[in-house]
Amino acid sequence: MFAVNIAVAIVSEITRGAMFAPNALVGALLLAWIPFDLSPVYVALYTAWNATFTYGLGYSWSTRLILVPPIVASILLGSCNFWLPARCVSLVLNMVLRATETSDFYTPGKTFITQARPQPDPRVYLAMALCTSCFAACYAASGDRGTP
Repeated sequence: MFAVNIAVAIVSEITRGAMFAPNALVGALLLAWIPFDLSPVYVALYTAWNATFTYGLGYSWSTRLILVPPIVASILLGSCNFWLPARCVSLVLNMVLRATETSDFYTPGKTFITQARPQPDPRVYLAMALCTSCFAACYAASGDRGTP
């Protein structure tokens, strides 16, 4: 499911034009590099890529805020092996809270957390994509990606 999530995001970026190509390429590399044992560097690169993706497509702040709890869980539990299950829980919880609108805090459009940014600043997006691309290049150069 993790691979499908990445693949869908890649297709979403590719279909939006050349400005989104660098981040789509990072997504493709993440897809090709999915390790058996997640490393802190892979998790950080995925998180940077996903934050760039959600910003560039104008998704609400909640889509970036849900990237934080899995990292905190991994740090507190002392292993990156907790990151992916925590990431799945944070994603599903975000979707359920938005779909059920159980509080004004999570009702789409009622707070800054759930308001979409229909016009992301292209300069900010490109800076994020450039940083993520440089991070991916360093990760590729290190050769420390585990065995897929």
